[in-house]
Amino acid sequence: MMRFLLELTFFSLLLLVFALAKNETKEQPSTRVPKTLNPPMKIDALEGENITFACQVDHLGEFALLWKKNAGGTQQVLLVEKQRITHDSRVSVLDDYSFQILDVSRHDSGQYLCVISSNPPVELVHTLNVKYPPSVTVEPSSGLVIVPKGHTKVIKCHVDGNPLPNITWQSEKNIQLSNNSVITGDTITFDPVDPLHSGVYKCIAENELGTDTRAITLKVLSGPPEIHVPKPWVHAGLDTTKEINCIVYTESPVNVTWYKDDMQLSNSGDHLRIVNNNNTYSIVLRKLTEEDMGNYTCVARNSGGETSAIIEISGLASSVKFKSDPRSYKPTSYALMWEVESYSLVIDYLLQFRERKENSTNDWEEVTIPAERQPGLIQTQTYDITGLKENTFYDMSIQVRNKFGWNKPTTFVFSTKQKVEPAKPTEKIQEVNEDPQPEPYPEHVSSGTDENRAIPTTEPPERARVLGLLTVIILSFFFW
Repeated sequence: MMRFLLELTFFSLLLLVFALAKNETKEQPSTRVPKTLNPPMKIDALEGENITFACQVDHLGEFALLWKKNAGGTQQVLLVEKQRITHDSRVSVLDDYSFQILDVSRHDSGQYLCVISSNPPVELVHTLNVKYPPSVTVEPSSGLVIVPKGHTKVIKCHVDGNPLPNITWQSEKNIQLSNNSVITGDTITFDPVDPLHSGVYKCIAENELGTDTRAITLKVLSGPPEIHVPKPWVHAGLDTTKEINCIVYTESPVNVTWYKDDMQLSNSGDHLRIVNNNNTYSIVLRKLTEEDMGNYTCVARNSGGETSAIIEISGLASSVKFKSDPRSYKPTSYALMWEVESYSLVIDYLLQFRERKENSTNDWEEVTIPAERQPGLIQTQTYDITGLKENTFYDMSIQVRNKFGWNKPTTFVFSTKQKVEPAKPTEKIQEVNEDPQPEPYPEHVSSGTDENRAIPTTEPPERARVLGLLTVIILSFFFW
């Protein structure tokens, strides 16, 4: 036991000597200012390329090395030593403190600084210029400009690209851009604009990496107003609220009036209101009655003439929407399914169908189908058409009747399936084994009595190995 204590004391003294020696020889902080060994670099790269900026230092010592980026007049720290500060996983520092960006994009262009944290700091500035082909966008994004005659109008395109693209304009009609029009880079100014200027103008941007083009359609109005009606037919029900609109384009002051049949309309309390919003002219009808159903005419007049458009408010059911597959799963029948919107209760349907042929004069077969009583705006119905020919196309139409009458027919085409003949029976020859032997169990399948048996293991527990090793170490001290 005494011998063990002596050896333990000797080992402790030896460790103390090593620690003191290491302390004595520890390098003292250096006051030497490090220098960078690489010149500033300027790299021109294409999008998708990988770039590397070098920053070798002759004696870094205990100073830290940082990489920064000049962005919008401020410096953003990207990395300290090899620790990434930015969330951009494409940037990294290599073993020799070089800075790397993978898969560069146009937003990576700028100055990158290798900074050593001495006093004063040592900086090495590199520049990255990422080139990319032109891209063009126009105002408005739809590319359609509508303007009255006699006004000043500017059409414009926005161009991006590096190197800065060269911009040219082309006119589809080879219109001479002179006198009252001026081209200035990405804009054309018409002062005043004339109907002769109507046409398509192409903004073309080009640099050494490619070309991009976008078109602007200029429409200069002249003569009577132009009217656009978003919904010429409006489905309505009694006691509902509906709005009808007409959009008027004109180059001079316009007067818009509304008529129902031959009677001019005006505001009448909450029931009927006429609303104007820029070039959109509307009528709002609340708590519709049967008298409100019918045709409404929007009439626009200016110094060049008069234009009108008709909008119908109708209580008739809307067009039928077919929900069944146009191909039948049976050779002589077809399961038809459809739905229709109707504010009023649907009374019945008129179904017509006939075999589809060129120059067909076949009479239509007609079926009147009583409507199933269903709540709600949307009504759904099914019907099986029987007695059809196999593998044949049929034309079909459906009309819907409610209290306001029959709506317009909706057409549809369907086909029947080809009839498949049943296969002829074949005789099966079965070989009989006179002395059948039972099939052996597959090797990987155990019998039912063995399924839940535990499988013994020969591997000693880890705990036993550890206890055994400790026992040997302890006994060795007693028998040293």
